[in-house]
Amino acid sequence: ALMRFVPYIGALASVVPPLALAAAVDPGWSMMGWTFALFLAGEMIMGQIVPANRSANPVQKTIDLHLEQDIPLSFKDTRLKLFVDCLNFANIFKKSWGANTGMDFGNGYSGYSRPIASATVNASGQYVYTFSSSTLGSQLVFTDLSRWQLQVGARLEF
Repeated sequence: ALMRFVPYIGALASVVPPLALAAAVDPGWSMMGWTFALFLAGEMIMGQIVPANRSANPVQKTIDLHLEQDIPLSFKDTRLKLFVDCLNFANIFKKSWGANTGMDFGNGYSGYSRPIASATVNASGQYVYTFSSSTLGSQLVFTDLSRWQLQVGARLEF
């Protein structure tokens, strides 16, 4: 499967290990021939509807800050650790820093209900896609993931 990402020769190179295994376990040519035929049939039908990785969200960049202070206590090897974590720290200073943007494909609560495209089959049996103009190129800001968060805590170690 990883060979599909190698241009031009990846798909052809991916058939070599199955063919070598078929040649090793069967003294005749039949298993090797069937393996090659199965590979060719799979190559003709795989990925013909929507190719893999046709859409991707932008890389998200955030900065987190962790401050910790050890306070030794009078007991043997006992110390109190106080800490503060600030997630998405840069968002405090500028709201566009650390903003989590991308295409919303739904979530577990509302389901995958945002229409991206519809598909029909034409007279020659080919898929025809019609993309929704309201979703093309419309990046959303996920406010629950984009805001900064502060967490304060204490830990006693002994």
